[in-house]
Amino acid sequence: MGLEDQVKTYEEKVETLEDEITELNDKLSAANTEINTKEGLVKQHAKVAEDAVSGWEKAEAKALALKNHLESVTLSKLTAEDQASQLDGALKECMRQIRNLKQEHEQSLVQSSNTVVTQSPQWKNSARQIQNRPHKCRRQAPPSLHLLQLWLAHQQIPQCPKTLAAQGQQFNLKTCK
Repeated sequence: MGLEDQVKTYEEKVETLEDEITELNDKLSAANTEINTKEGLVKQHAKVAEDAVSGWEKAEAKALALKNHLESVTLSKLTAEDQASQLDGALKECMRQIRNLKQEHEQSLVQSSNTVVTQSPQWKNSARQIQNRPHKCRRQAPPSLHLLQLWLAHQQIPQCPKTLAAQGQQFNLKTCK
């Protein structure tokens, strides 16, 4: 083979190598474009991830604030329930004392009424006896003393119902208060 054949072979090899270089340049360019595209996607994904982390941190902070608020409200509720329970107990005690006082006043009023009812006939009977025995009293006591006794007996009888009515009014006023 001659020199010309060798040159031709080398030219063909050069042409083949140039075609390979062009093909490799095209592949390199395509790979570079693909890398740039993927880098853009990576940046987008990184931004989305940062936003997600930021949102998650904000949500976590808000959840913590809500938890603290819930604990505060729960504590306030428990305090209010405790106060309500104490006030309820105090109210029940007051109502019990009012009932006891009312019963005591009613018993006192009944006793006073019974006393007046039982003593009223005795006072009337005593007044009749005094009126029926004027001569005996006159003989035993000076006339002014006899009149004083009659007057006192006469004064006590009408005052008993008034005293009873006054006690009843006092009881009603105390009960209303």
